[in-house]
Amino acid sequence: MAYALPTLPDDKILFYTERLFREVSNLFIWRGMPDEIPVDYLERTLVRHGRVMFFYDEEAYGYMALRANVQGYNIYEQPVTAFAVAPNTSQLPQNYVRTIVHKYDKNIGLDKACVLINNMYMGESLQEIVRHYAYRLALIQQAFDTNALWQNRPVLIPVDDDGLRLSLERLFGKIYSGEPWIIHDKSLLGKTEGLQAQPIEVEFLLDKLFDAKKEVYNEFLQTIGINASPVDKKERLLVDEVNSNEQIIETCVEIMYKQRKIACEEINHVFGLNVSVDYIRAKREVEDDGSSDDRTEARPTDGEF
Repeated sequence: MAYALPTLPDDKILFYTERLFREVSNLFIWRGMPDEIPVDYLERTLVRHGRVMFFYDEEAYGYMALRANVQGYNIYEQPVTAFAVAPNTSQLPQNYVRTIVHKYDKNIGLDKACVLINNMYMGESLQEIVRHYAYRLALIQQAFDTNALWQNRPVLIPVDDDGLRLSLERLFGKIYSGEPWIIHDKSLLGKTEGLQAQPIEVEFLLDKLFDAKKEVYNEFLQTIGINASPVDKKERLLVDEVNSNEQIIETCVEIMYKQRKIACEEINHVFGLNVSVDYIRAKREVEDDGSSDDRTEARPTDGEF
């Protein structure tokens, strides 16, 4: 009969899915976005669902940015119509279906127009990438937890009757109290060869599994575009390898960054706003007194980290 391997009872895939999404939900900072649009919703929706439609609702909410689906394509294989998707989709007004404005489009009224903000070239989300790495991190974590659990392995002591078993259990039960072991069981005293205790050997793999998890996690960061070395720091990288890695990272970041810049240009052109976007890096700004304000600093727009 096959039994499930011992492990900690939790949802590791969900844990790592949410962790990785948190990593990619703060890569960009938007400036000049109308106050009625929550920017955290904008980025969260883009990375999780791929598309957001930006439009103006004169009757109710003003400027809006909602998760969207599209239908119909022009000769350049660009979508021509977007419609809003929300938790209460049935309650959305019918006019939340808009014509997508591209640079070459003209004479589309603001009450019928929208700008489509894409996360990637064709509106792809990061769901597949996150799911791919979340599953692998969860798999390694499963092995890590199982190996850690088995490091608490007991000692195997064969006995031939329940009386001897109970005597041994009572003895080991006194370990935490510090009481001396006083043997009065005749079956224990009669063991001329002593008790034959046999340790259960389980190979210690936690260090190797931890390194494997770091490698998968760093590969995820590199795939997304967050600056991370794909190898352990104790290994030296040649200059050409470092330059190659940086080029890969820059390319991954620029895919999302350029799509957001295109959307900003179209929003400004159609709606007369001054919206801009930059990609950011976490940085603790150290003040003169040594304190930190935990701010984030925008990355330079020339692509250098």
